[in-house]
Amino acid sequence: CAPVSKVPLTFKPLLAIAGNPYSWLMLFCSSVNFGMYYIIQSFCGKKFLEDCGNFSSEQASAVIMFLTLTCMVTISGVGIVIKVIGNRRRPMMRTASSINLFSTVLMVATLYFTWLPSWLFVPGYLLYACASGFAMAYTMTSQEMNSRDLMTTATGFNNMGNYLFVAVGSWGIGKLLDMYIDGAKIVD
Repeated sequence: CAPVSKVPLTFKPLLAIAGNPYSWLMLFCSSVNFGMYYIIQSFCGKKFLEDCGNFSSEQASAVIMFLTLTCMVTISGVGIVIKVIGNRRRPMMRTASSINLFSTVLMVATLYFTWLPSWLFVPGYLLYACASGFAMAYTMTSQEMNSRDLMTTATGFNNMGNYLFVAVGSWGIGKLLDMYIDGAKIVD
């Protein structure tokens, strides 16, 4: 059995990353893109479609399945596209954020304007999955924005923000869903 390395516990690497303003920019953008998808997929996805979109259980389950498949295909495709365009990730990050913004506007508009068809939730869901598939561009960039010896800590910092957004966002979405019963908005 090999001896265990005795490395002292220190927060200096984390503080170095937190001191880099570009790390916070990556953290914010990555967290929003990943978090929105994760919240939709795991927290409110199927129930939201059934309650607010009047989807059957089978239809809602199918949408969630395609949500996951869309994310998987996007992750594979984005890696190839990044390589083809000369390892440029900024266009990918801008595209992901634009898709996420458009999807959010589409979802809110479909909730607010009751005359819009509920099937518009489906492309909204799929666009969230697509935006989340661009995650590797954020991870790669956050690693490169910090020194070489901080690459793994930078990835951890980025993932910490992603899941923190999921935790806080799930709470916020729960409050939003409490405003709706049986697909109808409660008006005080």
